[in-house]
Amino acid sequence: MNDKVLIYQMGKVGSSAIESSIKNSYHSHTFLGNFPCPEKIQLLPIERKLRHRLGLFFHGKYFKYSSGKRKIITFSRDPLARNISMFFQELPYYMVGAESFHKYQSYGRGHGLEELQYVFEHYFNHAYALEWFDKEFYNFTNIDIYQKSFNMLDGYEILSSKRFDVLLLKYESMFDAIPVIEDFIGQKINVIRKNDSSKKWYAEVYREFKESYVPSDNVVQIYNSKYAKHFGYANSDL
Repeated sequence: MNDKVLIYQMGKVGSSAIESSIKNSYHSHTFLGNFPCPEKIQLLPIERKLRHRLGLFFHGKYFKYSSGKRKIITFSRDPLARNISMFFQELPYYMVGAESFHKYQSYGRGHGLEELQYVFEHYFNHAYALEWFDKEFYNFTNIDIYQKSFNMLDGYEILSSKRFDVLLLKYESMFDAIPVIEDFIGQKINVIRKNDSSKKWYAEVYREFKESYVPSDNVVQIYNSKYAKHFGYANSDL
């Protein structure tokens, strides 16, 4: 068990594809309660919610305090692309569970994409991805990814501490980095896309949303963040 690889990253940055390809791996978006979609967690029955939180607690203790140095693979992703993908992944919870529709005056009037865009703009947590490495990753590993400039040429960084070795990659170059991942974990892998939004029940409206959506100035501000600048997303072509 001591060679177990931890796939530890924010939601919707390729964890399913990597986890299914690596033997003896475990993936988590949080050990500290920074859930990608809190609205979904809030609606769980109390028993499932308790089991879920206890599972995260014990897995967190295992990876942080068991003997041996741990290997962690983590990813960044263009924040707007990641946010749109996350929004559709948990669409029912954002549209109903988060009180989104209750506050939108045009609810039920058949505006289609306009309604989705309104909810995405006003009720989706656009700061989650920007803050994840500070609020979650740093507080768990005590590794500050921002202390070292990201290697844009190679497309990855390897960071180390007394407790962890970390492979930091960009989602956009995941498939090009397979040899790097193999070398880092010491095993061959065959990465196959999993949890692909283009194959989900919402695929058609997801495509239409991406083609028609023009982000407001408030949303575009995510590209002025420390996170976007660090990984080179600040110059993304909107």
